[in-house]
Amino acid sequence: MNWVLVGLGGLLGSLSRYGVSLLLQRVTDSTNYPLGILTVNVVGCFVGGLVLARSDVDAGLSPELKLFLVVGFLGGFTTFSALGMDTHSILQDGQLAKALLNVVLNVVVGTAAVWAGFQLAAPARGG
Repeated sequence: MNWVLVGLGGLLGSLSRYGVSLLLQRVTDSTNYPLGILTVNVVGCFVGGLVLARSDVDAGLSPELKLFLVVGFLGGFTTFSALGMDTHSILQDGQLAKALLNVVLNVVVGTAAVWAGFQLAAPARGG
């Protein structure tokens, strides 16, 4: 059943991300800034914070609902929310340096990996 919850949540999260991105692309087409991605990331982190807070204080938030929302929906909506929630957890443990390292490694190494993958797969550019 957990697989179904994650899959359904992921489907709904991915469709929501696509819809938000399309909507904001129309609104911000003239700015040439990826506002859709920023919005999805910020909203996903905010919702992740809400879910984490409620799961800490509200016994009514079942493990299945948390799985559906966090792993499924937010995982499909934005994996950036997972980075935000993991970093928040590290900060809650009082480990500022580890939290900063987590953010820097994910952003810098992730971006470098995109570049490396692009370089590997892109057709050779001759001069």
